Amino acid sequence: MINNLLIDDMIKLSQLFGLIITVSVSFQNSVLATSISEPLISTNRSTLTEIQNEVYPSVRRITPFVNTWIVIAVLVSTSTVTSVLVLFVMSIQKFKHIQQNIQGMKQDTISHLNQSLSEAQAVVNDLQYSIQVSQDNIHKISSQTLLSSQTEQDHTETQIK
Repeated sequence: MINNLLIDDMIKLSQLFGLIITVSVSFQNSVLATSISEPLISTNRSTLTEIQNEVYPSVRRITPFVNTWIVIAVLVSTSTVTSVLVLFVMSIQKFKHIQQNIQGMKQDTISHLNQSLSEAQAVVNDLQYSIQVSQDNIHKISSQTLLSSQTEQDHTETQIK
């Protein structure tokens, strides 16, 4: 999603600078075309010469400035796009490294949990065994107590008789 948005923004940025270059070239061509088409419209040769003498030096003076601005715009856009791409690649590498760390932590945590579960299961098994032995002992003791009490009762009954 972010990759597509970044690529779309870069395409729009390059289209914008392409438009800037096209407009500046069109401006230069329109100034030259205007200066060339004026002689066709104008019938006065001296006026044509005066216009050409005024326009050509102006165009020659303006052209380096326009070209300089175009070069600056292209350099700024290129450096911006390059820096964004470098930052994007660096962030992807960091995310991959972080993802690997998280996977490692996840595996460690799972192994620790499994170990703790096995230890807990061993404790539960020991407790269940102890409870079973205790219940068996209680049952034996209660059986012996009942037998001894019955034996005493029988013995006292026989003495009473």
